[in-house]
Amino acid sequence: MGASGPPDTSGDPIGAIKAAPRLSARKLPHMPALDGVRALAIAAVLFYHGGIPSLPGGFLGVDVFFVLSGFLITSLLLNEYARTGAISLSGFYWNRARRLLPAFVTMLFVVATFASLFMQDSVASTWRDLPWALDGLSNWWLVLHQQSYFESIGRPLLFQHTWSLAVEAQFYALWPCVLLLVLPVFGKRALGLLALVLGVASAAASLFLGAHLSLASSESVSHLYFGTDTRSMGLFLGAALAALWRPAAAPAPGRLRLALNLAGLLPPAALIALFFVIDEKAAGAQWVVGFPICAILTALLVVAATVPGSAIGTLLSVRPMRWIGERSYGMYLWHWPIFQATRPGIDFPFVGPYNLVFRLLLTAIVAEVSYRFVEMPVRRGALERLWSRIRAMRPRALRWAAAGTVGALMAIGATEAVLANRAIESYKATLQAYVIPLAPPPMKTGLGSAPAAHRGGPVRRQSSRERGMVAMLSERRQAVLTAPALLVGDSVMLGASQWIAHSLRVVKTDAVVGRQAMTTLDVIESMASAGRLEPTMVIDLGNNGTVEEPTLRSMLRLLKKCDQVVIVNARVPRPWQDGNDVLMARVVPQYSNAVLADWYNASAGHPEYFGPDGVHMDAAGAQAYTHVIVTALEAKAMRALAHAKHAQKAAPKKPRPFLPRDPFNPDGLESIAPARSADSLEKQFALVASWQNRR
Repeated sequence: MGASGPPDTSGDPIGAIKAAPRLSARKLPHMPALDGVRALAIAAVLFYHGGIPSLPGGFLGVDVFFVLSGFLITSLLLNEYARTGAISLSGFYWNRARRLLPAFVTMLFVVATFASLFMQDSVASTWRDLPWALDGLSNWWLVLHQQSYFESIGRPLLFQHTWSLAVEAQFYALWPCVLLLVLPVFGKRALGLLALVLGVASAAASLFLGAHLSLASSESVSHLYFGTDTRSMGLFLGAALAALWRPAAAPAPGRLRLALNLAGLLPPAALIALFFVIDEKAAGAQWVVGFPICAILTALLVVAATVPGSAIGTLLSVRPMRWIGERSYGMYLWHWPIFQATRPGIDFPFVGPYNLVFRLLLTAIVAEVSYRFVEMPVRRGALERLWSRIRAMRPRALRWAAAGTVGALMAIGATEAVLANRAIESYKATLQAYVIPLAPPPMKTGLGSAPAAHRGGPVRRQSSRERGMVAMLSERRQAVLTAPALLVGDSVMLGASQWIAHSLRVVKTDAVVGRQAMTTLDVIESMASAGRLEPTMVIDLGNNGTVEEPTLRSMLRLLKKCDQVVIVNARVPRPWQDGNDVLMARVVPQYSNAVLADWYNASAGHPEYFGPDGVHMDAAGAQAYTHVIVTALEAKAMRALAHAKHAQKAAPKKPRPFLPRDPFNPDGLESIAPARSADSLEKQFALVASWQNRR
C-alpha cells in the first residue's frame, strides 16, 4: 500500500479517508455518498451529546461508524487480495496509523495540556486515562473502571469518547489476520458468513447482558456499552456486507431504478426515526435493541447509497454533506473535550440553543484546522518527506537533530508533569471543602426551624382549643425531629451531614462519593436485612445518574416499616436531572410514610449555594439543604396528625349525654367548628403553628 501520492478512496471509521490510487484492473471506486452517511452519524452524536432531549438515541451514531468501518476496511483488504493474492499487514497497519494517529495524538496532547491549565477537576483522570487511550484499550479500562457512558457526576472523563476508537483499533489489529487465514482456504463467501456469525454472536451477547441488566453490577452496565464483544456487531456486519455484496457498476434501468429509489429512502428514514425513538432512560436496558437494529439499517443504507444513480446516494453526496463527512473524524475527536469544557451554566454563561450553537461552531472550526493542517498534510506524504530528509542528513547533523529532539521532548514532558501536579494539588485543596462534611453552625439553637420572633402588634389570647392543638402539634413535631435518623446518599449528603445532624438526631451517615441509585438500593437492602434501619430515613437520590422507577419503588418498599422516609431530589446540571425529579415527584407521594424534600425548587435561583461544579454545596447551601429536609419532615408530621384527627372524626361515636355550654367559657372546645377534611384540619394546624411562632 503506497505511502505517498494523491489521496485515494479508503474507509476510515470516522471521517472520509482518501488513500493513494492503485494500478489495478478493478480498483475500489470512491463512494461520496458514504461521506453523507458519516455526516448523518456525526450529527446524531453531536446533537445527542449537546443535550437535545428530542434525540435520546443519538448515541447510536457510533454504530453507524462501526458498520462503515467494517465495510470499507474489509473492501480495501479484499481488493488488495484480489489484485495481488496477498495482504500486506505492515502496509495496512502503516496506512491505518498514518491516517488516524496524527490527529488523534494531537488531540490527546492539546486536551491534556488544556486540562492542566484550565480544568483542574479533570487533570488526574485525564493523565490516568492517557496511556489507555494511546494503546487502544480505553474501552476495557472504562469497563474495569466501571464508568457508565450515561451517568457521571462532575465533569465527564475527557478521553471517554476514545472507547469507540479502541474498539475499532482492536478490530483493525485482528481482522486482517483472519482474512489471511480464511481467504486462501475457504474463499470470500466463507469469510462473509464467518463475519455474519460473529456479528450475530456479538448482538446476542449484548441482548443477553441487557436482558439481565437489572440484576447486574455497575461493571456489567459498563461492559454492555463499552465491551468489544458486545459492540462489534456493526463492524462484523459491515465486513460481511463487503464480502457478500459488491456495488453495481452501472445504474439500474427504467422501472427498476424507480423501485430502488423508493426502497432506498426507507433505510435512512428508519435510521433517523431510531435516533428519536431509542432512549437510554428507558426501564432496564431496552435501548440495547437499538444496537443490532441500527447496524442492520446502516448496512441497508450503505447498499442503497452505493447503487449507481440512486436518489438517496445523490442526496447524500451533496457538497455540505460531503464536507461534514470528510471532517467527521476530526469532529468526533474534538467535540467531546470541547463540550466538556463549555458546559452550559457552569463553564460558560450561555445556555440553551445559544450554547449548543457555540459548541458546534467551535467544534467545526477546530475540526477544520485539524483537517487542513494535521490530517491532510500527513495523508499527502509529509511523514515520508520528513523521513527522506532525515535519511539524507549527515551523521553529525543527524546526531545534533536527534539530541535536540530528545531534549525538546524531555522539556515538554517535564513541563506537562509540573503543570499537571500543580493542578491536581490545587484541585484537591478546592475539592476538600465540598466532599467532606461541612462544619455546622457554632451554636445549636434547637431542633427544627427556629420560631420567628414576634415584632409588635397586639397578641390575642389563645383559646383552650388552640392551646391544645399547639401542644399536640409541638409534641408531634418534637417526636419527629428527635427520632433516630439515618442519612444515606453520596457526596452531596456527606457534605451537608453535620448541618443535618444539627437539626435532627442523626445516629449514622452512610454516604460516599459517586454513589449510584442501584448501589443505594443495595445499601438499604443490606440495612433492612440486618435490622439496622432507623425510624427516620433521609435518602439523597438522582445526582450521579438515572434513577429507574423499579429501583425507587423497591427502595420505598424496603423502607415501608420506617416512620418517616425523606427522599431528597436532585439539583445537578446533568441530562438526567429532570427525569429523576419528575419520577420522584410522581412516585414518592404514593407511599404513606414517604415525603419529598424538593431541593431542586428550593435551590432554584441560588447559585451562591454551590461550588464550582454546580452540584456540591457551601455552608449557605448546606443550611438551605437542611432546612428543606426539616420542612419536609414537619409537613409530614402535620399531615399525619391531620389524617389521624380526620379518621377520628369519621369514626362512629357513642352517644353521649347532653352537656350545656359553659357561659363562662365561650371559646371552649364545643365553640370551634369541627374540621370537615384532613386538608382543612391541616390548615388549622398551620394557623396554630403561626400563633406559636408569634408567642
